[in-house]
Amino acid sequence: MKNKFYAEIFNHSGAWYHRANQLFPHARDEEFKAALSLLSLEDHSRVLDVPAGGGYLYDYIGSLVSYSAFDFSTEFAKSRRVKLCSETHIPVDDSYFDTAVSLASLHHVKDKAHFISELRRSLKTGGQLLIGDVVAGSKESIFLNGFVNDWNTLGHNGDFLCIDRDVQLLKKIGFTTQTVIKEYHWNFDSEPACHEYLRLLFALDKTPAETLLDDAISELGITKTNAGFHLHWSLGFILATVT
Repeated sequence: MKNKFYAEIFNHSGAWYHRANQLFPHARDEEFKAALSLLSLEDHSRVLDVPAGGGYLYDYIGSLVSYSAFDFSTEFAKSRRVKLCSETHIPVDDSYFDTAVSLASLHHVKDKAHFISELRRSLKTGGQLLIGDVVAGSKESIFLNGFVNDWNTLGHNGDFLCIDRDVQLLKKIGFTTQTVIKEYHWNFDSEPACHEYLRLLFALDKTPAETLLDDAISELGITKTNAGFHLHWSLGFILATVT
């Protein structure tokens, strides 16, 4: 099967993805908070979020920050909060933003070097880029390129974060870097809610049986408490500063 990249994937399944986040708006609270814990956003600072999906990060950064969201998918650009761009051209001024964020999406970007160069162009000297993505070889990468690949019509063939390789790329483009891996949970009221979220988020349109989905998420790790059902997840983060 021909490899698919971000725009094609989410022009096809963006409505599914957005529906998941509308129905379960707090499922990934810990993920967004984990990302933002690595930044020190000041009032009135300018933040660029790309590709932003439905602009979900906005709800976590506070109203005093100037937030700009762009995405490569026409489906996400239907949102009033999100404008359309491409991997190789983001229609913003040079050296305009204090911070750029690219969360859980780089593994579907075709030309990483060109995209990261565009992000650097948009940032002021001393500005910061935060990349968060699934780490190659992790349980999450196996789930996505295995289970999701099997049950999504378009498949899933993510080129996940390789810390050493991607740090070298960022340095070549003009950044200094720090790295960390954050572990956290996606949280739900119940196991059926978790199942529904995953079916929508990953567009599992080939309809895996509940038992197969149970087995797949057990490999990721789950915790059941009085507060609900918690799916274990993690991302690797690279915090890069413009030199």
